[in-house]
Amino acid sequence: MEDKDKMIQGYEHRKQLMLMPIREMKQYVADTYDVRHNVITDVYEFRHKNSDEAWRPLDERGFNTIACGVEDANIFCLDSRIKHWLRSDFAKDYHPVRQWLESVRGKWDGVDRTADLFGRISPYHYCRDMGRIWLRAVVSQWLGYDTKHANAVMMLLVSQQQGMHKSTFVRELLPPELRDYYTDDFSLCAKGNAQRKLVEFAIVNIDEFDKENPKKLPELKTLMQTMKPSFIGAYKKNFNRLPRIASFVGTSNSRQLLYDRSGSRRFLILEPKEMIRTGGIDYVQLYAQMIHEVEAGLPTYYTKAQEREIQRRNQRYYVKDELETLFTTFFRQARNNKEGELITTEDLLRKLDNYDHHAVRNLTPITFGHRLVDLGLTPRHTRRGNAYRLVRLQKQYSRLTDSNSER
Repeated sequence: MEDKDKMIQGYEHRKQLMLMPIREMKQYVADTYDVRHNVITDVYEFRHKNSDEAWRPLDERGFNTIACGVEDANIFCLDSRIKHWLRSDFAKDYHPVRQWLESVRGKWDGVDRTADLFGRISPYHYCRDMGRIWLRAVVSQWLGYDTKHANAVMMLLVSQQQGMHKSTFVRELLPPELRDYYTDDFSLCAKGNAQRKLVEFAIVNIDEFDKENPKKLPELKTLMQTMKPSFIGAYKKNFNRLPRIASFVGTSNSRQLLYDRSGSRRFLILEPKEMIRTGGIDYVQLYAQMIHEVEAGLPTYYTKAQEREIQRRNQRYYVKDELETLFTTFFRQARNNKEGELITTEDLLRKLDNYDHHAVRNLTPITFGHRLVDLGLTPRHTRRGNAYRLVRLQKQYSRLTDSNSER
């Protein structure tokens, strides 16, 4: 029994001797450095305790700096033990975007800053009112207030004239402290990479939006509505569990942008009336105001009426296919019940077929009717079938009748 007690005492003594350097290392690191874990980038950072110096990434060089400090303090500790400690709960998680927002919370002086911000794009109420709601949605998403719905609307700046400072403006939506969380390096071709950027960036800019492959735009629409991105991070074994923070913006020098009419409410398209004024944004007041408005319950989404207004204004940005171009050459929708005449789907299809068979060759009256509804026309049921109240564009329509008579 005495031998067993001696063995236990010897083990405890050796254990204390082996653990002492680890305890000393932990105490030294805790007294000397602040260490944090950026949950957005999954990067560990450090700096000297109680200093104003910039945070440095805890990469190989950073780790070697700390390890050398441990050695200089005459603490013998394996590198592996130091790494385990630095990459444990000792490093406090922090969310840079939310931390910055917390730093401005409650500082709003009551003066509206959104009128100036969106007035730089356009003086019209539509731009200011819709832009303010969009920016509230951006801030609400950064703060993680709505865990069920993503900010599924892209603010898209369009100008056929170059040099209007569109890209500069969307980049300057973020304060200097958060510019690392802006990107215009985005591609829909790599799905996992695109999903990852929903977590890693606060603002994602699709520059030259008109250059995007139209076949990829349905994927973009899905991505814009994604609340919980699914991807496996670098050197990870499990799928991402971090919430999305990214909101989308875009720029274009062309008005030929939209292909899906039903999804056009997802795009808040604004046209600068002159060169956009940049710089001089009071970020503290702007975002303190947005936090105040979000927490006061002001809308962070568009009503159905506002969505219809967005769709109405977006009509000029639709890309017209061959059929739509043919139809709008000869007809337009009547503005009221007294204007124009009722033309059945079959009669209309027959007239267009006589003029350009190639454009309508694969259409039946049913599929043609669906296309007309997609164009915003409302069918009326008559004895002869569905009909539409249309106005003939006289000068062009004469070409249509001339073509029919020749046939």
